[in-house]
Amino acid sequence: HPGVQDFACETFLKISMKCGSEFVKYNNEENGPYINVLVSTVQGDTQDLERHQKLMFYEALGNMINHENDNQKKIYLINQLMSTTYSNWLQIFGQASQNSDILKNSDIAKTLELIVRINERVSISTKTLYWSFGSQLFETMIKTFCFYSDIINASFNNNEPMSINIRSFISFNRTVLKYFCTLVSSTDDNNIIMNQMLPGFGKLIEVYNQSHQDNRDPNVLLLFSKVLEQLKNTEYNYIVSI
Repeated sequence: HPGVQDFACETFLKISMKCGSEFVKYNNEENGPYINVLVSTVQGDTQDLERHQKLMFYEALGNMINHENDNQKKIYLINQLMSTTYSNWLQIFGQASQNSDILKNSDIAKTLELIVRINERVSISTKTLYWSFGSQLFETMIKTFCFYSDIINASFNNNEPMSINIRSFISFNRTVLKYFCTLVSSTDDNNIIMNQMLPGFGKLIEVYNQSHQDNRDPNVLLLFSKVLEQLKNTEYNYIVSI
């Protein structure tokens, strides 16, 4: 029952916030910390959950992982946690490399959007070390944002009615921008932001400037305001040039 599942996921999230450290402790009666089991069974544990419930579940596991003091173990757990969604991501873009029209399917766009939202929740809970995994998706995410922006612009320029596909592309792009904002806010390593994120973000500004006025998402500007806030004590000539 959805109500029961909601309550269970909300409770699980609360437990992860209050007692997350217990899940990364090594107990002599077990082969390892219980988080090892949870990240290995996440696909089965979430297969019957609604989309919003999956987000809570992944965020909860991220909270637990964040209590791990060994950074190498933490990175390993993050990669284990995200392995299923990353496999789905790679499968879709593997097919898209042969035929990009697959990305024009609204169901595919919604699947990709859910993966982005899951990544956002995990980046919130695991902070800077999330980037050790998130960097693998970053370039493809930028390219997909640009790909959908071109389709949306063409639709607006031709005064076409708002279709289900266009709505799903707009929603994906909006979610990507929200995810990028979260990435910046969750990262305390300015070198990562400056050297690994900003070059990609620069492409978003180009897309923003070239887009139809109805496709200029203010979240692009919000993203750069967050970057400036994060880098306030750093040299950022690159941002000024953008």
